[in-house]
Amino acid sequence: MQMSLSVSGISHEREERRGALLEERAAIARELHDELGALLTAAKLDSDWIERKLPEETRALVAHRLARLRQSLASGIALKRRITNDLRPALLFDLGLIEALRVLAGEFNQGDELVLNLDLPENETQFAEDVALSVFRIVQEALTNIRKYAHAKQVDITLQIQAGVIDLTIKDDGVGFDTAQLKLGRHGLAGIKHRVFAHGGKLTIQSSASGTTLHAEVPLLPAT
Repeated sequence: MQMSLSVSGISHEREERRGALLEERAAIARELHDELGALLTAAKLDSDWIERKLPEETRALVAHRLARLRQSLASGIALKRRITNDLRPALLFDLGLIEALRVLAGEFNQGDELVLNLDLPENETQFAEDVALSVFRIVQEALTNIRKYAHAKQVDITLQIQAGVIDLTIKDDGVGFDTAQLKLGRHGLAGIKHRVFAHGGKLTIQSSASGTTLHAEVPLLPAT
């Protein structure tokens, strides 16, 4: 009984820390979008205004510098968007997990001979924000790994909800790898492992010369 209470306490504290981290990430994303985004956009508008107001002979002298300035500001705006999306993907929180996975799969399929098959629940389900984010990132990172390493022609993604658990399977027909010599960091799987275990879930990876299967079980609710 004492061990059970200890584990429960640890799990509760872990959930509180994860919730606080998620709120902090959302706050940073909002501040980047609202504050930094406004500053960069204003600076870009000011640079355009300055260029228009300069005499033609002066404009010719500084044209190269102004072009570099506009390019730097545009790059800064793009970087801000990317960081904001990494912290809190708009796609996920605007559409929900199931629809976001469909869009992610569609983007993955563009301009590629690889066939991606989805087996997802028909109706959107309300997931805890941190759970939805973790599952979305797991699929995103798995697809990135497949594109980089697997040389696959087909990927099958299945997501089911059974007995309070998200049951996720990602299978490809690529070249596979030796799981006995698996280095998580090298194959980009460290993040997947961390996300699954952070929720008290289970992760198994099976691989052979005919492909790889990743199976994750992520509880819908905090572990007790």
